[in-house]
Amino acid sequence: MSFQEKSFIVSLFANIVIFAAYSFYIYQSYPIESLLSQDNLAFWAKVILIYIPVSIVIKIVIYIIFLIINSIATKEETPDQTDEMDRLIELKATRNCFYVFFFGFVLSLGVIIIGWPVWIMFVSLFLSFSLTTFSWDISHIYYYRKGI
Repeated sequence: MSFQEKSFIVSLFANIVIFAAYSFYIYQSYPIESLLSQDNLAFWAKVILIYIPVSIVIKIVIYIIFLIINSIATKEETPDQTDEMDRLIELKATRNCFYVFFFGFVLSLGVIIIGWPVWIMFVSLFLSFSLTTFSWDISHIYYYRKGI
């Protein structure tokens, strides 16, 4: 298994753990009535705005730990160079995650159009952000395994 595959598998695992832990924390910390309130738009905005930097910092820490463990286990240094295949895979993965985000964003707007509560829009945006990161990692793993 190549270094790139391993790094994206670690990233996918980290994204799943971060999403699950943060969702569990939100669910446990606040009563369900306050989560479903129409007047709590600031709460949902805060949930999303806190999730983004928290997930970035945790992913950086996990990636550093992965690099240390990988270099100890394989006795090899991290590859510095990228070739044309890496750039093509990056472009295809970017395309896929933009599609996922676009459909999640349109779904969030559709929720408002059909008259559902606003909190459902924020939950669908939160899920859209998470599914975007999942699709990014899954696309990389798929294209590294399949090839271009």
